[in-house]
Amino acid sequence: MKTLQSLGWSTLLLTTSAAAQDTVKCLDKPINTTFNHQGHTYLVVDDESIKNQAQLDKLEQGQIRFCTSHVTNMDGLFKGREHFNADISDWDTSKVRYMRWMFNGATSFNQPIGDWDTSEVWNMKEMFNGAASFNQPIGDWDTAKVLDMAGMFEGAYAFDQPIGNWNTSKVYYMKEMFKGATSFNQPIGNWNISAVRYLGDMFLGATSFNQDVRQFEGKWQLQGNTLTCNDSPIGATFTHQGDTYLVVDRHSIRKQAKLDTLEQGQIRFCTSHVSSMYKLFEGREHFNADISNWDTSKVRSMGWMFSSATSFNQPIGNWDTSKVESMERMFAGATAFSQPINDWNTTNVSDMRGMFTGATSFNQPIGNWDTSKVIGMGMMFYKATNFNQPIGDWDTSKVKSMRWMFAYAHAFNQPIGGWDTANVEDMSSMFKGAAAFNQPIGDWDTANVENMWSMFSRAEAFNQNIGNWDVWLVKDMRSMFSGASSFNQPIIDWTAPMVTDMSYMFYDATSFNQDISTWIVEDLESVESMFHGASAFDQDLSDLAIVDRVTNYRNFATGSPLGQDLHHWPQFQ
Repeated sequence: MKTLQSLGWSTLLLTTSAAAQDTVKCLDKPINTTFNHQGHTYLVVDDESIKNQAQLDKLEQGQIRFCTSHVTNMDGLFKGREHFNADISDWDTSKVRYMRWMFNGATSFNQPIGDWDTSEVWNMKEMFNGAASFNQPIGDWDTAKVLDMAGMFEGAYAFDQPIGNWNTSKVYYMKEMFKGATSFNQPIGNWNISAVRYLGDMFLGATSFNQDVRQFEGKWQLQGNTLTCNDSPIGATFTHQGDTYLVVDRHSIRKQAKLDTLEQGQIRFCTSHVSSMYKLFEGREHFNADISNWDTSKVRSMGWMFSSATSFNQPIGNWDTSKVESMERMFAGATAFSQPINDWNTTNVSDMRGMFTGATSFNQPIGNWDTSKVIGMGMMFYKATNFNQPIGDWDTSKVKSMRWMFAYAHAFNQPIGGWDTANVEDMSSMFKGAAAFNQPIGDWDTANVENMWSMFSRAEAFNQNIGNWDVWLVKDMRSMFSGASSFNQPIIDWTAPMVTDMSYMFYDATSFNQDISTWIVEDLESVESMFHGASAFDQDLSDLAIVDRVTNYRNFATGSPLGQDLHHWPQFQ
């Protein structure tokens, strides 16, 4: 019977660690043990021990070799090891799934590893990135399971080996794969790129490359005026009607250098893969490129998209906005924009806050919009000084905030009295400075409104009956009619037990002279300058018992007839 002693250690080694095609295997050996083979000492490693820096130093210096049969992950193994150039051609890589960044920055490495078994590898991202010396034949590698080859040879200046037979049928990423690979010029025209999603800058700076890569060009279709490229990888380019188009997604579309070329007319974008255009052109004061043929069918956010893009005024009325959920501040400060967008599908939009804030030119019909899901309309037309289009048929049943909605919209005077305002909680400054507005809104349901601060402040034309409004929950009526020089409607039936502040409420409301003596204002604390400058107001408020609770009554009625007769309230004089 043969024993360990009779066989001898070296005989056992050949039995259990036999080299097949120069590959050293050691599946039956414990981790961190060593053995000798063909005059070399091998250390058995696994995923953890293979990354021990002290052992890697010994490997680099030729003091030891690794047996890698237990290893599944070689990510970043020699990353940044500029002097590493040990012979690792006999490694067993049959179980390895990850080789990302493996030789990244290993500028001296140039060993023959073409016989490695890569049949299980999923990821080769940036594997030879910056491996400036590497130029070994690896064309026989099995890449059938590889998903990611992004940046694989980026900066691999010396590499120029045939890899045209690689199986790339599952590769998803090829972005920047040969970027800066200045020597590479091998045919890869037979690669299967059906699964590739990202191709951006694949050959950027590959100055020697001169092969037929027509299959890498983007595929496009024209649907009406919209250019689509759903079947094209991100980063692919194509030519249409003399213009070069770049296929972009939500990330690549934001690269400032690319946006610069778009703005300058050097390139156009195909946007079929883009799901967000949030803040895309924010602050680009000179941007006015033609983007009318963009495919926006997947876009969910257009918030702040043209904010402060002061030159933009292109026809985008044919855009598919059916999936857009946010248009918050979309044209805020886009002072030149005034294009027809009435046909936009706004069915899924929930946020229109500040959409046309400061869009001083905009005056297009948008009355056909579906606003049934909109929750926020605050500041929507703030300082949209030219806007005056009918929007009275809008569904506002879900809107909670209308704060500052028409503030300083000087031209607006459209009938909106039929709006459903039952869910609105904030109407503060809604018509502040809306100098032209004078429409009947007395039937509005204001039962949930808590804030009416400055609602009609400086709304100089407004004089409609709102006496039936429910103001029970309102807490703040500061400056509500200040400067509303035309307003003089009966509001005696208002009951506002929760109001704490009526300061400046009728400040300079020069026409107002209505009885409010029966108001219930149990929590009122401040009436500072409440009737200051209300030159017509001369009502008897002696029954309005508020003295005991009010703590701030400075200038209560200065400049009004009421201020001449406050003998009931000597503290207010």
